Amino acid sequence: MSFTQIILEKKPPVAKITLNRPEALNALSPTLINELRQALKDIEQDPQIKVLVLTGSGRAFCAGADLKFMAQASQKDLYDYIQSLDEFLFRLECCDKPVIAAVNGYALAGGLELTLCCDLVVASEQAIFGDEHINRGLMPGGGSTMRLPRVIGLRRAKELLYTGDRWDAKRALEAGLVNTVVPPEKLEEAAMGLAQKIATKSGFALRLIKQVVNQSMDSDRETLQTLERAAFNLVVSSPEAQEGLRAFLSKKP
Repeated sequence: MSFTQIILEKKPPVAKITLNRPEALNALSPTLINELRQALKDIEQDPQIKVLVLTGSGRAFCAGADLKFMAQASQKDLYDYIQSLDEFLFRLECCDKPVIAAVNGYALAGGLELTLCCDLVVASEQAIFGDEHINRGLMPGGGSTMRLPRVIGLRRAKELLYTGDRWDAKRALEAGLVNTVVPPEKLEEAAMGLAQKIATKSGFALRLIKQVVNQSMDSDRETLQTLERAAFNLVVSSPEAQEGLRAFLSKKP
């Protein structure tokens, strides 16, 4: 599979996708979105891959939508573009393998929305986060209004959405937007180390845990308890769970 705007690397059990339009701060062009969709499909279908790391090349993780394209596009093309982006982000969020964002620089607007669809976020000290749609008189189209309040809370989300401000990595960490912040030179090591750690766990259990946790944002408690119990019953009979229980029982008191 050949790509022009991303780099896909597979080193089982971990895969890495690098957004590779550094001259455009990895803005989300139609081509880049299509390549991301193809790469994600490939990863989802690869049984050797258990965790995905997503990052960017150059000074940015992703600076958002391709504004040059948007400024010249017809109304129909804009509609198709936003729908394509939204469909990819939903698919990324629902990917049955854990996804880690390694944010190396700017994560703005659509780039912020990209991080919100990842399970975990490791950020460089140089990372900058913001939803800047309001600064251009625009409305988020990739899910910020839905996902951001769930990640950082309603009032902080409104602050970021209403003001168009940028947050540094420290503020993003305090708000719960990222999991950890590391020096720039340690970013890849930290993200890949976390990916390798998660990859040692049961892929079957991880998949069900992710599904149930994601569902917890949209369901009532009774439904979630039923869903969690059903998932537990599936997992407890799996080979990985049985091996884990035997290992526990074999330990000396």
